[in-house]
Amino acid sequence: MSTALQPHLLVLVAPLLASIRRILMKWQTQLDGEQLSQPGSSPMLLLHFLPGPLVIPAFFVAFLSGISWILAISMLDS
Repeated sequence: MSTALQPHLLVLVAPLLASIRRILMKWQTQLDGEQLSQPGSSPMLLLHFLPGPLVIPAFFVAFLSGISWILAISMLDS
């Protein structure tokens, strides 16, 4: 791959990974609206949300998105 093209591809990868993370988190947090509007539902939301199988991959994808963005900006800046 051309060195001149690599930063531009990383700029495209960062929003793509951020979108994937957003989709994973939305799939994980599909709760009924009434359940969220009840008083004291925040602790229950966290207890329901954190042990989910998509949470850790979503955080990993968010981390990769940030790394790709930092790499792209540092390559374009120099």
